[in-house]
Amino acid sequence: MGSKYKEFSQEAMFQDEPEVVREAIRAFAGNWLAGWNLSETPDGIEATGQSGGHQAKAMFRIDPVTPGARLVVALQVDESGSPDPASDNAGQDNDGVIRKWLEAIPWWIEQKKTAAALASGGHEKTYPSDLPKHRLRIGEILAIGFLITWFIVFTLYALFAFVGLVTGSLALPSKRTGNLGIIHGWTARIISAIILAFYGLIVSSLWKGKKKAKGKPWYW
Repeated sequence: MGSKYKEFSQEAMFQDEPEVVREAIRAFAGNWLAGWNLSETPDGIEATGQSGGHQAKAMFRIDPVTPGARLVVALQVDESGSPDPASDNAGQDNDGVIRKWLEAIPWWIEQKKTAAALASGGHEKTYPSDLPKHRLRIGEILAIGFLITWFIVFTLYALFAFVGLVTGSLALPSKRTGNLGIIHGWTARIISAIILAFYGLIVSSLWKGKKKAKGKPWYW
């Protein structure tokens, strides 16, 4: 099956020299796009990796303007196949991804300008070392709240399962009445083991996703 690329593109203007913008993008990509393959181009930087579980290519093109530089970010996503179910970003909004990149790059530009000033013996204003704050939107807040609630509920089930595995008596809430129903014996222990194994798989996936999302917000 041939590739079916879908392209997303946005741009931003900067008052800084193109080379300063290039250096900032190089540092940004090395941090936020950890795991992607980076390459230099005559007019910018390209990165290949995964977006939303699909193969993708991000192109950062820098055009000199007066004054400063224009940065055009184009993201090509191959949607010909099914997304990787193990991807932490499956189903993500690619336009939103580019918007977050453009919101973060000015911080990297300031860092590069500060480093250059210090290297030349200047005493320009220094900037905070923290990454720029990302303003949560209503949809993101609702999604985060839903995920936290879901995780708390499943953690309670895991606690019930742990008790059931140890004691042989598993108490689970009834869908009809809301009261606790009791399962005894080996049936209780088998069900408890399955619940704990599934819970461990979820926790392991979240931990791996956190390690992969270097330099990104935890909900990225």
